[in-house]
Amino acid sequence: MGFSPGNAQDLQAQVLERAGQADEAARMPGANIAAGHFAVQNTLIAYVELLRRHGRLEELRVLGTGEHTGETLAYYARASKTTDRQMWPRRH
Repeated sequence: MGFSPGNAQDLQAQVLERAGQADEAARMPGANIAAGHFAVQNTLIAYVELLRRHGRLEELRVLGTGEHTGETLAYYARASKTTDRQMWPRRH
């Protein structure tokens, strides 16, 4: 991903996440998305993927069942399913 003004926030979040600061990486895009201030759809998807990677299911649920349902519900469903499998493994 190259730099452009539209993806600067995504790149900053990636740097913070890689530095072990997932909470900080999620804070800024989360606030901007909640306020409707994001320039490109990739910002929303990058944020959802960040939440999924860090098991932040409640935030994913809010996105998956709110204003951005069309773009985010599938991510929430997959993360939920993965978490359920980890919590309740099948016994044979």
